[in-house]
Amino acid sequence: MNPNLQMYRQQQVQHEVEQASPVRLVVLLYDKAVALVRQSVQHIERENEKAKGEALNRVVDILCELQAVLNREDGGVVAEKLDAMYEFMIREITIANMNSDPAPLGTVLGVLEELRKGWQELDLMTKDGEVSTGASALKSQI
Repeated sequence: MNPNLQMYRQQQVQHEVEQASPVRLVVLLYDKAVALVRQSVQHIERENEKAKGEALNRVVDILCELQAVLNREDGGVVAEKLDAMYEFMIREITIANMNSDPAPLGTVLGVLEELRKGWQELDLMTKDGEVSTGASALKSQI
């Protein structure tokens, strides 16, 4: 890729992250996780172990950050369910990584896309996005 184009895209993403509400940040993290899972499947198919591992490690980092900022006090059952889903996806990613098996990643991709859809709907419903805290921690993962 052209270095100037790559730099421009990075600046665009950085600007979007800086301007994003906490809910929008979650959507952006899901976008990134989905893209990385898809890349990981391609890396497995091409037998590129290093790139596969790096991409899957980034997905795990994103999921751990999302898990860390869950509001367990006020989130109740929803926070518990999200926590369990994040744990499940991390296990599936670990299995896929260890065995270079794309099958578990299909399951992870489905869960991520469903969660992303829900957060995207929430983003559309909230004007100010003041639904969650921990935005600065989430920004570091995008």
